[in-house]
Amino acid sequence: MHLKKRSFWLILTLALLPLAQLRADSVTLKTGEEITGTIKSETDTEVTIDVQVSASITDERVIEKTDIAKIDKTQPDEIAYQQLMQTQPNPQSSLSSDEYGQIINNLTEFETAYPTSTHLDDVKKLAAAFEDEKKHVEAGQFKYLGRWIPQAEAMKRRVQIEAQELYGTMQQQAAAGDFIGAMQTFTSIDQAYKTTRSYPPAVTLAQAVLARLVPDLASRMAGIKSGQAQMKQTLLVTPEPERSNLIAQNKAEQDRAAAMLANSMRSGQRWVPLIPDSQASIQTLQRVASNDALRLSTTPVAAMEQSIAKVDAARASMDAHDYGAANVLLEQATSLWSQNEDARYALDQLKADVSTPTPTPTPKPSVTPRPRPSATPMATQEEVMIITPTPAPEKPFYMTIPGALGIVAVVMILIGVVAIVGKARARKDEVE
Repeated sequence: MHLKKRSFWLILTLALLPLAQLRADSVTLKTGEEITGTIKSETDTEVTIDVQVSASITDERVIEKTDIAKIDKTQPDEIAYQQLMQTQPNPQSSLSSDEYGQIINNLTEFETAYPTSTHLDDVKKLAAAFEDEKKHVEAGQFKYLGRWIPQAEAMKRRVQIEAQELYGTMQQQAAAGDFIGAMQTFTSIDQAYKTTRSYPPAVTLAQAVLARLVPDLASRMAGIKSGQAQMKQTLLVTPEPERSNLIAQNKAEQDRAAAMLANSMRSGQRWVPLIPDSQASIQTLQRVASNDALRLSTTPVAAMEQSIAKVDAARASMDAHDYGAANVLLEQATSLWSQNEDARYALDQLKADVSTPTPTPTPKPSVTPRPRPSATPMATQEEVMIITPTPAPEKPFYMTIPGALGIVAVVMILIGVVAIVGKARARKDEVE
């Protein structure tokens, strides 16, 4: 099983465009207005400049030179450098290998296109930083909450990582002004990742997006109504066949918008595409925006954020082996937000840590230095003379002089006794 990768860092779209498109010029009018964009052409009498209205819309403006006070053309390497440096490694999370490759290629293109740029060293350092992260990812690691973790652990944290990736995509869309896209991404978070760490900040971002989207939709609706009134006036004074052509053209546009809207609604999208000239599209978006703004206003974001902070504090206590404090903090975290998946995961970690006794380190035996044998001093002549000889082993008693004398005495006594007995028998025989 592989984790599904999405971009979850604010990689600005311009940073991934060909470097030739990364231009920023400015035209200052005599009225004081400054127009920033890309100068497409310039003649003796006028300047044509493309102005970026939104992430996907540009407006071409032709300005008479008699109205211009000053023209500033930014050096190509300067604007390219500014755009590239806005893309930095995320300290909390990682990208996919392909996304790293896109960024690195773009940085390499800068080095090739502007070899004498004063910003070359900075660009090389940034490329090296992304190369290092790319190696981690290709080794199967993921950066989660600022720490590189192996794939096995990443699979356990899968729901959190996927939510974090979606939240990063939502940030990217909001930064680019794609409010509908940001809310579509938030809907995915809201439906499948409501128990993750990324949910509270995603709610906060959604509320900020809605705060800008709601008045924008109201302004667009007013513009549509004004345009419809102008169209009626135009049709009144337009002769045929131009009048019929205008009506047919307007109807065709409305039909295309209606078909696009119907397809989106059939696919189950809550946030349908924003079709600028479609009253039905804007009305649908206004209704969804109003409902979401009301619903999100009751979400206890503050309590969720406090719960996440308690989990982080509990992990710090676990690292310090203060399991009692960690348990109290995690109980508080679940009390603040009972669905906090990160708190439940930390509780499982805590139980595992407590059930696994910490091994007591065995002290290393102290090494007693072995005494070096001292040289035996040689005896002097005087010492040799007084050396006591080793006593001979003790002889048996019968081999000593007293023992020998005792044995001889016993033998003589026995001989005497035998002689007396013999004489007594001889006398007895004579008498008889």
